[in-house]
Amino acid sequence: MFQRLNNLNGKVAVITGGCGQVGYATAQRLSQQGATVIALVRKDIDSAMQKMQALSGTAILADITNSADLTSAAAMIKEQFGRCDILVNSASITKNVLPSNLDALTDDMFDSIVATNLRGVFATIRAFSPMLKETKDGLIVNISSTSAEGASNSNIAYGCSKAGINQLTKTLAKALAPEIRIVAVSPGFMVEPTSGAVKGPGANEKMAESSPLKRIGYADDIASTIEACCTHIRFATGSVFLVDGGRTV
Repeated sequence: MFQRLNNLNGKVAVITGGCGQVGYATAQRLSQQGATVIALVRKDIDSAMQKMQALSGTAILADITNSADLTSAAAMIKEQFGRCDILVNSASITKNVLPSNLDALTDDMFDSIVATNLRGVFATIRAFSPMLKETKDGLIVNISSTSAEGASNSNIAYGCSKAGINQLTKTLAKALAPEIRIVAVSPGFMVEPTSGAVKGPGANEKMAESSPLKRIGYADDIASTIEACCTHIRFATGSVFLVDGGRTV
């Protein structure tokens, strides 16, 4: 069951936030490996459809904070493709708010971030787990963040939501095994920050210099890790893979 896969031919991969920085890079990689890729997006469906069709895939309008949308999307995929082998939860939101600025992090902002980044991931897994179980070899990859590992300048709600993702990953890895494997991938500082960390002039260069590998991350660094989890890193579940150039060492 856990032997290396040379390709993803015949597999169907669903990617939330599939047209975002990490989501689209992942769609490109999995498509190159032969998977049919389906992006779930909550806006700009025409643009998303064009991008996915270029990869011989498709896009579906679905808000991950709306369980009815997710149930409908799963039913559409079941009817059209008959299966879901891989689920990548890359949709997330944040706002640039320093941790020291308590008043700027309003209740509504906090709730919105957690609803998307944590509850939305759980709801997506809940909607797609029946199809993933049917394959007897399903894989879920949750996109976390190194902001979950300790104090940082990221938005507090974002960091808390990603810490929750790590716990969700570990708990469901036990609950849904052996039919489904679940892992998390935690990006560090990237060229286009996704964590809500406040970025100023020279920030990329400063972060690169302080990293053991002397550069910051790109979307394809994360996508290639997800690809490896699909094809090579197959005897792993409940794991959280840090992909940060060693910054958290």
